[in-house]
Amino acid sequence: MKRYLLFLTFFLLACFSLSAQVIKFKTQDFSYREKNSGTWTDWSPYQKLSVLGTIDMDNNRIELHAERKQVYDVIEYLGESQDSDGDSVMGWSCLNQNGVECRIRFVKLNSQGGRLQLYVDFEEIGLAYNLYIL
Repeated sequence: MKRYLLFLTFFLLACFSLSAQVIKFKTQDFSYREKNSGTWTDWSPYQKLSVLGTIDMDNNRIELHAERKQVYDVIEYLGESQDSDGDSVMGWSCLNQNGVECRIRFVKLNSQGGRLQLYVDFEEIGLAYNLYIL
């Protein structure tokens, strides 16, 4: 219930762009997939990864504070949607610190007990992180 309320609060704050709002989260593990000859591979097995992340909508920035810091500047808010399973998705079009375009999705899997995930999709690689809100 607490995670649901935090997630709902995050959605409302992001949608209404309230000032001075930074959402902090921690990853638990991650997976990746690659595009080979135009076809996506299956997702890799999840590997443990504990990394602090922030979503700062006042500064239009999403960061993962890993060994090599990942910075994503938001170009455009892509909106919020819900699929037939009731899973909620909020998306952004972004540029990373090297100027490479990507899409970031923050997902609440209501169909899986409210599990939270962050996806970072580049043209040739996709990253998925299981996480929790701090």
